[in-house]
Amino acid sequence: MTIIELFQFCQNIVNKDVHGMPFGISQFNNVLSFVNMSLYQDLYSTSRTVAGQGGEKLSHILFQNNDLRNFVKNSLITNTTTTIGGLTIGRSPYPTDMEYPMMLWSAGRDVEIVSAYLLGRIRAGVVNRDFSEHPVAVETDGYFELYPNDLTNLLLTYLKRPTTPYLDYCLDENDVPVYMETGSYIVYNLSLGYYNLYNSDGTLAKANVTHDYFAGSSPSPTVIYTSKTVELEWAATKHTHIANMILERMGVNLRSQEVTTWAAGRGDK
Repeated sequence: MTIIELFQFCQNIVNKDVHGMPFGISQFNNVLSFVNMSLYQDLYSTSRTVAGQGGEKLSHILFQNNDLRNFVKNSLITNTTTTIGGLTIGRSPYPTDMEYPMMLWSAGRDVEIVSAYLLGRIRAGVVNRDFSEHPVAVETDGYFELYPNDLTNLLLTYLKRPTTPYLDYCLDENDVPVYMETGSYIVYNLSLGYYNLYNSDGTLAKANVTHDYFAGSSPSPTVIYTSKTVELEWAATKHTHIANMILERMGVNLRSQEVTTWAAGRGDK
């Protein structure tokens, strides 16, 4: 489901069963934000528990978790050097969305990622240990310390935090919400004297709309508002479960099977 379809689906369930209270887009966005993070934290916490109980590396468990697969990301990271206590140390800042580092490679070599509690021992061993054969990255506050300090072509595989899904909308001339797809935009039509909503391909989606973004400003055809809609990152197999979580937060007491059956009857995917 797209986020628009998810919103419509939840509304259809509420209207069909007359449970819970009607909800608007703003409330939907707030609940979806909570559900999105709650589901992620539950799955991540479960992976940590499984790793701890089985004595396995957390990275191995995360690779096997299909539900979190969309949150595994590869990123090139940079290495800059700094001097601490007479030692020249390589430093690489974490990606801003990193939750957990899983693997690190430097020019095709595996770099062992170790916890911060080993930092003192690693620094003390710089003089007497050759890190070139077995490079190490120490997790510290916001960055890796790299040994040796000249590691290049660093490729990090990590579990990212989820982005916050969001459904943007504008209002038509009758103040009825118009959903804004990702990439759609609003611009003022000087000859007609009102704002139009366009799809990402430039085709007209809806004429004569308003959006809070333009409130209090003078109309200008050079000012363009682009949709802030953010789609779900979860695999399609989790969308019905997310819908169920949203409905429960909205006060609809439905079992997952009932939601699945209703979705199948409407052809939702």
